[in-house]
Amino acid sequence: MSAVVDKATKPRVTGKMVAAAARKYSGVPIIEGGRSRETGTDCVGLILGVAHDLGLEFPADIEGYGLSFWRHPKESESLAVLRQYMVQTHRNGASTSEVIASAAVGDLLLFEVHGRALSLAIVTETKLRVELYDFIPVRVPISKVVGGLHELGPCFSEYPFDLKFGCAVSACFRFRELA
Repeated sequence: MSAVVDKATKPRVTGKMVAAAARKYSGVPIIEGGRSRETGTDCVGLILGVAHDLGLEFPADIEGYGLSFWRHPKESESLAVLRQYMVQTHRNGASTSEVIASAAVGDLLLFEVHGRALSLAIVTETKLRVELYDFIPVRVPISKVVGGLHELGPCFSEYPFDLKFGCAVSACFRFRELA
């Protein structure tokens, strides 16, 4: 965790700085409830670590965080914290394609399936392309993310973003200092 930095002298944080901080977690083991880059972390630990590494305003932890908070995302304390410290990049009720289109480098993606939050990832690279989603062309600006999806391995990594996982994106947030 970083030391407290005087806001008057602190340099402006950019999305590229957030992406660079997230990349430092590549190879870190995925451990439920973990909060250490040295011994392992989970997706919330990734977000907390990046925020603190960059001196962004964010809580030291999300009190009581656990799987129960992710099972009901509309009532989730974890989502309330995200909304308190971050800016949602899209309108409420936006479609998956609108949420994805609102993302930029350094933004946080929330992945959900059947109303249950599964994971968080940070956008590290963007490059506009068009992919088919249910036979409909979708403009996809995200090309890479850093996250920890167990389907991709036991460690955090930077991986190409595709709509196989993108169809589960339900929200996109930006650190307030970047908004």
